[in-house]
Amino acid sequence: MFKEDKVEGRYFLKMSLREKCVFEIADKHEREKSGGKTGGDRIWFNYMFNMYEDCLTGEKPVSELDSCANKALWEVGLEVHEVEHCMKHTFVDQKRKDFYNSDNRIFRADVEEAVKEGLVLHPAVTINGAIFRGEMNGPDILRAICSAFRTKQERPEYCMRDVDLLLRMGISLDIAKIEMSKLTYVHLVIGTVALILLNLCLLQLFRRCTRR
Repeated sequence: MFKEDKVEGRYFLKMSLREKCVFEIADKHEREKSGGKTGGDRIWFNYMFNMYEDCLTGEKPVSELDSCANKALWEVGLEVHEVEHCMKHTFVDQKRKDFYNSDNRIFRADVEEAVKEGLVLHPAVTINGAIFRGEMNGPDILRAICSAFRTKQERPEYCMRDVDLLLRMGISLDIAKIEMSKLTYVHLVIGTVALILLNLCLLQLFRRCTRR
């Protein structure tokens, strides 16, 4: 994480606002290119993944969050000035010098949605109007979303690609644990075989000694 241990206050609000604008812009661009067939979800997830990997890990000072976010935007093909323009225009009174102290349409909509859904914690996830109560991690949320479909036939392709999604979500720690467990199992087998061979050698040696 950052040296300040966590992102909070204005840094957190700005980061959240940027995420919303990234989705709005990416969704608009992708729908224009595809004739409305696809949205901007893939670009948004790539941006979020890059932000987590490059900006929210390590020992960077929180003051570098903006420059790191700009790099993440460039990596997914979005213009920084377009995202900043979107962020500014979410505030109601843009003519004020301190416009960022005025009401914000995105934050206002978030508050209204949270009240409507009965959410009291942040972050929170709702699926078909029900609050998700599991662990707040990508794989568990994905499984909950996929299980919300009535039949397997209705589930999208991504629900059938668990391993790919785990890798894409950056669950390297879980994979490392799996590899470590495999390694431990191999060591256990080798150790057991070595112990058996050692016992056989000792048994042969003991028989030779007793014959003498």
